[in-house]
Formats: sequence, C-alpha cells, structure tokens
Amino acid sequence: MKRIFLNPPVRKMIPWLVVGTFSAFMSFWGIGSYALLNNNEGMYAQIAKEMLHSGNYVIPTLNGLTYIEKPPLLYWMVALSFKVFGVNEWGARFVPAFFGFITSMGVGLFAARRLGQKTGLYTALILSTSLGFILFFRTVFFDGVFTAWLTFALLCFFCWTENLARRPLLGFYALMALAVMTKGLIALVLVGLVWIIYYAFVMGARVSFFAPLDPLGVLLFLAIAAPWHVMASLENSDFAWFYFVNEHVLRFLGKRLPKDYYEGPLYYYLPRLLVYFLPWTLFFPNFLKEKISPKDPFKFFLLCWFGVFFLFFSFSRAKANYYLVTVMPALSVLLAPLVARDTRQGVAFFWGALVGVAVPLGVWLGLKGVIPFPPQAKDVTSFAGETFYLVWSLMGAGVVTLCFVLRTRGLGMRPLLLGGGMAALLVVAGTLMPALEDQVSGKAMAQFSARYDAPLYLYRDYEKISALPFYWDKTVRIVASKSQDLWHAMNKREKPERFPSKTTFALHGGLMVLHKDRLKKFRAAFPGATHLATKGCLSLYLVSPDQLLRASKFS
Repeated sequence: MKRIFLNPPVRKMIPWLVVGTFSAFMSFWGIGSYALLNNNEGMYAQIAKEMLHSGNYVIPTLNGLTYIEKPPLLYWMVALSFKVFGVNEWGARFVPAFFGFITSMGVGLFAARRLGQKTGLYTALILSTSLGFILFFRTVFFDGVFTAWLTFALLCFFCWTENLARRPLLGFYALMALAVMTKGLIALVLVGLVWIIYYAFVMGARVSFFAPLDPLGVLLFLAIAAPWHVMASLENSDFAWFYFVNEHVLRFLGKRLPKDYYEGPLYYYLPRLLVYFLPWTLFFPNFLKEKISPKDPFKFFLLCWFGVFFLFFSFSRAKANYYLVTVMPALSVLLAPLVARDTRQGVAFFWGALVGVAVPLGVWLGLKGVIPFPPQAKDVTSFAGETFYLVWSLMGAGVVTLCFVLRTRGLGMRPLLLGGGMAALLVVAGTLMPALEDQVSGKAMAQFSARYDAPLYLYRDYEKISALPFYWDKTVRIVASKSQDLWHAMNKREKPERFPSKTTFALHGGLMVLHKDRLKKFRAAFPGATHLATKGCLSLYLVSPDQLLRASKFS
C-alpha cells in the first residue's frame, strides 16, 4: 500500500485533487443559498423557465414576449438544469458554476502540459480565486459560458498551429459553433483578429493564411450553429435585422436600439481589470516587466489573445464589466509562472492580514461601537453576529502566524493566504447575502404579494424588478413601460395588453410594484395609492379603479 501511495503518477495527482476540490468549492459553494438577482440574472433564468414550460426552444420569450437579443444555448442548458435540479436558484446557477469549474481546471491542465505542473496548478488557482471570475461564473450570465467555449476553442486552435493536425482543428470548429450559439457572431470576430496577429508574427512562414479553413470543419460548424439561426429567421421576420445588424454591428458602434448599455472612455477597462483580478493584481508589476516574443509561441499566442480581446472591447462603444472575463484565462496562464517563482513574502502576508484579520476585526469593532460605523453597513453586517467576525479575525490571525512560522518550509504560503483569503471572502459574502436579498432581488416582494388576491402590475420597469416575475410564476403587465429588454416586442405591438397606459390601467386597478427610483413619479401619478409594503428596493401599492380615474390626468 505504501508503494502505491508513493508511486510518482499517483503522487503527482494529489496536488490536482487538492486544487480541483478547492476550485469546486469556489464554483459551487452556496450558489443556491440566496435569491436570483434583479436585472440580468432573474431575466435570463425566467427565459429558461418559460422555455421549459412552453416547450418552445426556437424563439426565446421573456414574460411571454419575443426576446431575440441572444442565441438560446444558455437558456437550453439552464432549462435542462431546471429539469434535473428543479426550478430554483441552484438549478439556475449550476450551469455557469459548472463552466467556471471546468474552465479553471481545463486551462490549468493545459498550462501544466506546456509550462510545467507548478505553473498549471497556479493557473487553476489564479482563475478560480480571481474576484471577477468568481462573480461572473456564479451568476446567470452569458459571458461565463461564452468564455468557456471560446477558451477551449482557442486552446484547440493553438494545438493545431503546433503540428497542423486535423483533430484539434475539428474540435476548434465545434467549440466555436457552441460559442456562437451562446453569444453570437462576436466569437468569429475575436478569434479572427487573434489569428491575424498570430499569423503575421509566427505562422506566416509556415502555412497559408487560409489554412484553418478546413471543409469538414466548416460543415461541422454549420451543422451546429446554422439550424437555429435559419429556423429563427423563418419564424420571426425581424430576426435577421435585429439579431445580426442591431445586436452585433450597431452595438459595437454605439447605435444599437434601444440603448441599454454603458459607454465609457478608451481606458474604461483598465481600472476594472485591476479590481476583477484581485488578489493576483498584486503581481501585475512582474507581468509588465516580462518580455514575450514570437520565439515563445505559446506565450505569444496568449498575449495575442489577451491583447486582442482587451483592445476590441475597449474600442467598442458599448461597455459592460462582464466582458472582461473573456481575457482572464489567457492572463492567468501568463501570470502563473511569475507568481510561482516570485519570492516576495510580504505581498502574501499583506493580503492575508488584510482579508483574514483587518477586515473582520474592523467590522467587529464597528458593531461593538468602538469605531464609527455607517448605519447601513451595520444593518448588513450584523446579520452574521458579532461572534462570527471575532472568530473570523482570530482564525485569520492564526493562519497568518502559522504561515510566518513555516514560511521557509515550502508549504505553499502564498496560495494559502491569497487563495484562502478569497475563499474566506466567498464564505462571508455567502453568509451575508440573505440579508441583502431584499436590496437586490424581487423574491421577497413576490412572496409577499402572493397573499393578495389581486392582479399584479409593474410600474415602468421590468429589468430592475426582473427577479420578481421568476418567483411570481405568472406573466406580468408593465404600466407605462420604459423597459429596454422588452422594447422589441413593445415596438412591434406584440400583445399590447402587456403594456397598459396609466389611463387604461385606471379601469382595472390592482397591485403595483415599483423600484425606489420610480417612487417620486408614481406618487405624482397616483396620489391616492395605498402603500402596503416595502421590501428593500421595491415598494408595493394597492391602487383602486376610482383612485386611478382621479389620477388619469397624469397619463
């Protein structure tokens, strides 16, 4: 038995089992313990739920209305997850969490084959514990799943560039088709730009520029990606313009209708990259000193990948924080060898002391009244209790002290402090999230409203309240709608009864849910409405027909 345990192949697997377990924890722990968030998460989960219940898997619907901004692969997978795990938070978040886990481990294993086991382990650790990676792969977003397909497609493509073998090229085409089915044709643009740069500096002397255009690969790509696009075009006459032109070209140019995105300067993503790559941002100065040339094809390929993606989204007029997740796999591999050979211990101790001792101790002192503490922060943090923060700070101090005592014995101090610090933050955030639910989700309001036997309406917004319909389990009507995501259906006058004006609504009355941002306008429009409850950022009012008739002058 002793010989089997000491067998080198078995011994080599132990670090991967440890890192894999840690990565799984970072991906799956607590994903079902708090409500779906308003805006995108509740909205995308609702689309998958409607697919499951309606059986229509061609044209996605939101609140029973056509929603053709994105391809349906994410919805299909979440609907399947609902069928397996039930229609709940775990079922919704399982899909992005699963892709986060396989991305961190897959990229780590690939890096290990090219750059050594230590670098591979650090790659997996960096990815699974980076702040942005945690956020975007534990939330129902397209970009996490899109990043996974795109990452594995690019790794297959690099394998093809090494020996021009057909098998990895076919894998590349299949994975690219899945990326297109997740977020559209932007996948082709991004990879095409990477190939142009890499070809110019590395591959130009070896192959033709069009060498990747394999006929069988193209057929495989079309077999996966084309059927849905054709069926959607046939079923919806506006699909081609809205999806291909409006969602792709006009979005990049900042002319997409409706304008439901942020704009920002060229350097928009620079500070965000520093934040989303915490705690590993501390090693960025090492990366800036690194010289990467075409003589090292793998690292140069990763640099092309990171640079093209980062610059493309920087030049795009439409900005979104979650776009940054696409650059994280490449950057983690480039950063891993630098982290592995960095001998500075102060960086790790600083982060460990900050996350493990200073933050919880500060909260504990604030709750005890020893130091000033904002009332809102006290309301949120007091949920876990004073003892929780005291124990957290004592345990953190113990870990930092232990690492200091054993710092020369090669026990992995930096992974323990940096990765472990992020794990501690994840546990704390997961513990506190139920206290924040009312501020970020419509679940509590949906449950409260269910006790009334009256029709439910939303005032103006759908996006800001989008988790409520998921829990309400019925379609809702939006009075005087300003919804951006339902703009297409409203513009096409699809089911106009879903968008009543204030005057029309005056004939019926009912329950009205509104976001706090709309409270002033609502009170002006319906001064006689009866306030029933406030749950975090949402308020519930009862409006009777006679009250609404008196307020019709505001329509």
